[in-house]
Amino acid sequence: MKKTLIALTSVSLLTISGCSSAPTATELAEDQIKAEQVIADAKQEKAEKQLSNIPDWVLNPPQNDVTGVYGIGIAESSKLNIAIKKATLNAQFELAKAFNQEMSGNEKSFIQESNSGVTEQYTQLIDTIVDNVPMGGYVTVRQEAVTNDGKFTVYKLMKLTYEQAQKAAQKASMQSTDDKIKNAFRELEERLDSRKKA
Repeated sequence: MKKTLIALTSVSLLTISGCSSAPTATELAEDQIKAEQVIADAKQEKAEKQLSNIPDWVLNPPQNDVTGVYGIGIAESSKLNIAIKKATLNAQFELAKAFNQEMSGNEKSFIQESNSGVTEQYTQLIDTIVDNVPMGGYVTVRQEAVTNDGKFTVYKLMKLTYEQAQKAAQKASMQSTDDKIKNAFRELEERLDSRKKA
């Protein structure tokens, strides 16, 4: 019995020591590839989940039309109210860019015939108008919030109407003391008015 126990212990020790031998370089490389694939699959799955949470109107936003321009804001935060505020600011920034592009695209010939000083002044006029639009002048068209990894992501679609932009231009024009700038604002108001009627 003692001999059998010693023999079994010896076989067990040989088996255990055989299992504890160092893996080969090939085995290590295969394990590394498997681990990297698991990580890549997890990242892909997470990205697909995030993409499925994005509203269709974010991926296919409405086109600017004869009534105004659109802007989309996206923001993420661990606090919902912060995410909403950030998304609003991002949407307003996008509105300013869209408004600038819409007006400058509408007036390409005006800009091409002018020197860079006028173009710079034009951009400043747009910025002043956007700054003068009251908070109520921006219209929230759609807003959605989703959670992802314990954070809130807010998607916000806003609109700035040409009518509101024109009111802001009038307000900025009245506040200006420089006659050249007042004239520039008046010209811009006229372009906005014609844009509304188009």
